[in-house]
Amino acid sequence: MTDRTRCHYPEVGDLDAPGIGEVEGHYQPVAASVGTLTHPIEHQDLDPVTAWFERHNRYSDWEAWLEHHPHVKEQVRQVKSRQGQLFHKAPFKPVVSFAYMYLYKRGFLDGRAGFDFALAMSFYRWQIALKSREKPGR
Repeated sequence: MTDRTRCHYPEVGDLDAPGIGEVEGHYQPVAASVGTLTHPIEHQDLDPVTAWFERHNRYSDWEAWLEHHPHVKEQVRQVKSRQGQLFHKAPFKPVVSFAYMYLYKRGFLDGRAGFDFALAMSFYRWQIALKSREKPGR
């Protein structure tokens, strides 16, 4: 589990964002030594795929909201990893996301599941861009 003495949740002013509120529970690592697991972690997600899409629809609402609130977006950007900061600046994020997940991370080795996941993540990035272009208050 998470060692909360070495991780913290950055407090950003996103309580007005749609659909998220205080329910986010992602912890960001702080400077400390890195350990290595000796055994693989098996992810057993028993929720139906609709739960993933519902969750990521809320996440994309939040990400799009950030695009219209630059002061909060900057707070979030500052706590992202270097990789996250680079991806944040990338053009054509849906295409880059698919190539990263399916080719670079070798999702193709997982067969149909790897393809579906890479495509779903690409679609998620497209949703963020589409919702960001929509005017606030619509």
